[in-house]
Amino acid sequence: MINDSLQQLAQAHKLGNISRQEYRQRRAILLDGLLDEPTSTPKLENTLDIDKTQPMPSRVYRYKKHREKILYATISSALIVAMIAFWYQTNSPVIDESTHTPMIHNQALNLINRFLRQDQWDDNTLAKVSQYWRTLPQKERQMATNSDIFQQLTDTTRKKIHEQRQPGLTINTRLHESQLLKFANTLGINPTL
Repeated sequence: MINDSLQQLAQAHKLGNISRQEYRQRRAILLDGLLDEPTSTPKLENTLDIDKTQPMPSRVYRYKKHREKILYATISSALIVAMIAFWYQTNSPVIDESTHTPMIHNQALNLINRFLRQDQWDDNTLAKVSQYWRTLPQKERQMATNSDIFQQLTDTTRKKIHEQRQPGLTINTRLHESQLLKFANTLGINPTL
């Protein structure tokens, strides 16, 4: 009999006829009755009385509440994603133009840039760069000589020539110094510091 009453109570709660709090209170009463009087059934006259003055939540009402929660969660998620995207855009790393090598459409600047990146100062490479420099149009060579990268090439070339002029160097180093001087002369670099 108590089993039937618990089932009726659960059914009433499931249908929304009683609130959760009231369900728990009535269930506690039923369960207490089991522990107090194991051989007799507890009094259950008022356990399933429904308060007719309070409006009962309908399934439509519960569905609308559920739908509203989903809508709020979706809008909140979209706002959070938008804030993260905005933050990422405003805090994105700035590319340092001094270290970034842009694509240059001037062949002379491209030649100098490649040469400095490879950092090969052997006689063969110097001869090839000098030869290619002579084949470039005068306008491109002039534009290149006025650039920062050409100033970097000038400083590096002067440093290399200065290193070759150290006392006690061999004939091979003197020949390399001669090639460096030819290279500097071809590109229009004054070899003195």
